[in-house]
Amino acid sequence: MSSIARSLRRHLLAGLLLVLALSGLGMWLIVRRAMITQFDSTLLAKARLLATMVTEELAEGSAFDLDKISLPEFERRNNPEYFQVWSPEGGVLVRSPSLGGGDLTPPRPAGSAPVVWNLTLGSGRPGRAVALTWAMHREDEDEGPEDSPQPPTSSVRLALALERRSLDAALASTAEALALGGLLLFLGVPLLVGRAVRRGLRPLDEVAGQAARIDATSLGRRFVTDEVPEELRPICGRLNDLLERLEASFDRERRFSADVAHELRTPIAELRSIAEVALRYPDAPAPPVRTFEDVLGAAVHMQELVTTLLTLARCESGRQPVSLEPVDLGRICHEVWAAHERVAADKGLRVWPGTVGLVMVDGDPVLVGSVVSNLISNAVEYTPPGGEITWRLDREAGHGIFVITNSNASLQASDLPHLFERFWRKDDARTGATHGGLGLSLTEAFVRLMGGQLRVELPRPDQVRVELRLPVRPFLAAGHVPVMGAS
Repeated sequence: MSSIARSLRRHLLAGLLLVLALSGLGMWLIVRRAMITQFDSTLLAKARLLATMVTEELAEGSAFDLDKISLPEFERRNNPEYFQVWSPEGGVLVRSPSLGGGDLTPPRPAGSAPVVWNLTLGSGRPGRAVALTWAMHREDEDEGPEDSPQPPTSSVRLALALERRSLDAALASTAEALALGGLLLFLGVPLLVGRAVRRGLRPLDEVAGQAARIDATSLGRRFVTDEVPEELRPICGRLNDLLERLEASFDRERRFSADVAHELRTPIAELRSIAEVALRYPDAPAPPVRTFEDVLGAAVHMQELVTTLLTLARCESGRQPVSLEPVDLGRICHEVWAAHERVAADKGLRVWPGTVGLVMVDGDPVLVGSVVSNLISNAVEYTPPGGEITWRLDREAGHGIFVITNSNASLQASDLPHLFERFWRKDDARTGATHGGLGLSLTEAFVRLMGGQLRVELPRPDQVRVELRLPVRPFLAAGHVPVMGAS
């Protein structure tokens, strides 16, 4: 595929050269017609003046005599003029001395209009002539009575010819000037087009240069949008957005690799230590049951980690099966909360659960149960002893809403954007935590698959509020449905 610059130059050159050629041809035709019209006007004016002289002579009843009139232009040797007069009968009344014995033979007239034509004069030079035909009658010396019939009119023809050497020279000069101007334009237009294309595409070249300098190690670069033309600003803005997403994605992948290595390092180190001890002391008695429990715990931890990661991968690729159906969100919340009541009581938590009611949402029963279980277990685990947990159900704008609020002073506003990232945990909670940092990531992926929303905020510095919104089917949203309220 040819470049934009070559394509622009090719099309602009073809278009401009065609316009110039047509403009030059049109200008030549207009100037040529104007010069020929001017020459013909001069020729016709002289012919009419000569016709007036002939009419006066013939009206007196005498033959046209050149000796009576001084007409030097018809007698000179250099560039003479030519004329000839025919009688009504077709005979030659008079011809100019410049014709010698030749004739000016006009084409057949069409009425009384002047006839103009090109011809070759007796000298062999090109000329241009005009022929006039007009009606006249002779006045007799002894006029009859006033009521006597007038003599019939007769038609007289006159032809006048001039050499067109001056006209041809003027036309040739005009043609040469137009040709020279056209040649200069034909030579200059490619230079101007090339310069204009290079100058016009310079911002695009600069953007391409900036893009060429960006690689996987320099995703922090951004395209300058203030110094580019308006046409390129949306493109640069979109590219900046793409670079920002790519940079964030690369950062997540790097953190993901580091976090996976970190999470797998401990169980793998445990398994390796047990194996090394067993190999170092082959004659030792059988290991105690505690050893096998440690091996099983490490294997289960790694299995859960891998299973969760595979589930996340299926969610992100759209391969996670989802079966949407009406789900009683209130019943699921009540069942999940019942499974965590004892742990909450052991920690001395003050709990304000919502009363059981009916809030039907459109979701996958298994995924909804997993989401609610993860949110409640997080709240119970991360609420400090003696803290408070409140949860409720509601319905609003076509969504079923589950809100759980718990005491937690360890989170800050800057932590909220990272809560749904894989393996993210507060530094002081990483060591020895029972959660692997994938629960909220998986929860957020499940909610997104069901078309819902998950939002976390800090109403107070010591309080965390999580809101789950799941869509409600239209026929359910239209009726009156009782909902849970806080007690």
